Amino acid sequence: MIQQMREDITVATQQTPFILGELVVGGSGTTTLNTGVLTNTPTYNYQTALVSSASLTSYDNLHFDAASLRTFGTRYRTSFAGLNNPYPTAETGAAGHWLFGTGNQLYIDLTGSATNLTENGTSPTFDYTTAQMAGQGDGLLSAITEPLNLTMCLVVKFGPSAVVLNGTLDNSPRINGVSMFFSSGFKINERGGFGNITIAPSSAFTSGNYYFIAMSVDSTDAYIGYLGDSTSTTVVSGAGGTRNPSTRALSVGNVHYAGGSFTGNPIIAEAIFFDSAKSEAELDAIYARSVTRMSARGITVE
Repeated sequence: MIQQMREDITVATQQTPFILGELVVGGSGTTTLNTGVLTNTPTYNYQTALVSSASLTSYDNLHFDAASLRTFGTRYRTSFAGLNNPYPTAETGAAGHWLFGTGNQLYIDLTGSATNLTENGTSPTFDYTTAQMAGQGDGLLSAITEPLNLTMCLVVKFGPSAVVLNGTLDNSPRINGVSMFFSSGFKINERGGFGNITIAPSSAFTSGNYYFIAMSVDSTDAYIGYLGDSTSTTVVSGAGGTRNPSTRALSVGNVHYAGGSFTGNPIIAEAIFFDSAKSEAELDAIYARSVTRMSARGITVE
């Protein structure tokens, strides 16, 4: 609702403050469920504040009385100085940058470049900080056609299933496309270029933990596969064949590949696409900033 109002109101932006108030303390409509939803709103939605209803009274155990409403209004005004969760800054130079969860079910692009994602197939499911894709052929499609120079970054929750995580890889006619995927570890692929490259085996991951992964490839087919780790970052680099980008749009989740055993349900917290190839040092810096962004949302990235 918050996202949609910021979209629908002409003079609003995604940074327009949204303030909501608690229900009557002990009131007939005050339940553990709706109190929890209200309490969590400022944590997982940008530029929001929750106004306390402590000491306010009701005339029917549901609605505030007139005196309390006047006090409530004063508290609303004061809350503008206490907005939580500032709107995050997109990565400089990103072609698209998205944080997922219940606070961004419209898939708003942090860059402001009108490249919001669109659903392909079955809609994802959400918790406060992630989107879980439904499976093979189901994901989110960007408006970014695979560029000649490309970097893709994700924060993902590791699971044991084989799953294509993003990109443009298809299974027919298999002449081009890129992807990052889990299958006996973390791998990257460029069809017709360098094939399947293992960046890290399954033993490098703990199921249920979050990881920053990235893939960079340039016009000469020089590539970098990257797994962030606070103690021992893993980087694999090399050169492939002739760079031959596809004409498909970059995806989050497995939109394009419909064959084989890649039927898992990836859980993704962040996605960033660049129309430039990043160096290892640049990926180190993006990883560090991603760790900070995720920490603010209650996610620990390894």
